[in-house]
Amino acid sequence: MRNYYRVLGVHRKSTLEELKVARRKAAERYHPDKQGGHVDRMVEANEAYRTLTDKSLRRAYDVVVGAQPLCPKCKGEGVTKKQRGFTAKITTICSTCHGAGHILTEEG
Repeated sequence: MRNYYRVLGVHRKSTLEELKVARRKAAERYHPDKQGGHVDRMVEANEAYRTLTDKSLRRAYDVVVGAQPLCPKCKGEGVTKKQRGFTAKITTICSTCHGAGHILTEEG
């Protein structure tokens, strides 16, 4: 699966406005009506834009590509990872529900 963030040249926490600007730049560069345009790249940029600007599609995409795990309790978007001590354990706390008694632990 293609990385939509790389296709548009944005970071994973980009805002809607940043996505609009990135898509506009891609259209200026790759639009098939322009000299040197690329249909495939324009289609890919449009698909990336559609996916990343829709909240539910973006959330699902981020889970698939491993960009942002979802909290199993609240399905929150903001899961942060913190490493504790000298062990290989990584504790994941949801920033949406702030843990709410819910902490995931993964072996690293």
